Amino acid sequence: MLTSCETASGIGNKRIWNMLLRTLALELLPTTSKVKEILVFLENVLEDRAAEKRNAQVLKGLIFQEHLMVQSQRMFYQKKKCIITEEKNCRVCRKRIGNSAFARYPNEVVVHYYCCKDPNVCPNID
Repeated sequence: MLTSCETASGIGNKRIWNMLLRTLALELLPTTSKVKEILVFLENVLEDRAAEKRNAQVLKGLIFQEHLMVQSQRMFYQKKKCIITEEKNCRVCRKRIGNSAFARYPNEVVVHYYCCKDPNVCPNID
């Protein structure tokens, strides 16, 4: 069963809810409170914040690594050249491609963009 915190703000916002509770707890403390009296609470808050920061740094690193992998894949696929000349014909409708938009399949078959029915399946060419 979900707690009222999770029900009200969602599981993803539990961290924000906890931060608000910590802030509220600090505001409710009397001004005459000594640090020694709330030392355990403050240590727990600082440990939680440090753990959150470490987790955020790990997540940032993983996202950056994924970004680099995607960029590497993009560069790999973009390095293959496809030269469209005046004489290049669409392999589906047999018309010149010219200045029209075109699509290129992995096996280097070039067709008009509007002749490309499924980008994952190369058309049957006689």
